[in-house]
Amino acid sequence: MSHREFRNRSIVTVAALGLGVTFLCGCGRISDAERLDMLIPNAQSTVRVTGKVLVNGKPVKDLFVYLNPVDPNPAAGDLLPKAQCDAEGNFDIGSYLGNDGAPAGSYKVTMEWLKQSFGNRWSGPDKLNGKYRDPAKSEFTITVTDQPVTDLSYQLEVSGQASGSNGSSKKPPRMKDPKK
Repeated sequence: MSHREFRNRSIVTVAALGLGVTFLCGCGRISDAERLDMLIPNAQSTVRVTGKVLVNGKPVKDLFVYLNPVDPNPAAGDLLPKAQCDAEGNFDIGSYLGNDGAPAGSYKVTMEWLKQSFGNRWSGPDKLNGKYRDPAKSEFTITVTDQPVTDLSYQLEVSGQASGSNGSSKKPPRMKDPKK
């Protein structure tokens, strides 16, 4: 076999493998449930969990809500259902794919409000001053059963934190003294 024939066969083989992988991963129109079963065969079934968070009486965007299992299930691994609040303070918990909910169980609810640093990366300091981050100290608990939980509401109070959709605490502009 010549070098040219070998190269052409290699290109055809790589192209065929690429098309096969593409078909299996997304172009085959498989459902989210089928995709989840392929990626995580032992995934637990989930139930929708939604709610709203207000900080000092105002909704805030990009506050993260976490459901920390009270009794972790070894089969679930390190599963930590979570959500990110929208501009109205609404959240919709996700565990595996999108906002698919949380597995049945009891949870300690924790929250943190970070700043977007780059792309999809978030960093501190926590604008809630760490007050709602520790599961051991959390005053918020929920139990997820086989029925959706859609009425969660959390009213957080944080001293020294300006409330509003972006949490900024900008000082007003300085005015010049007209006598100078």
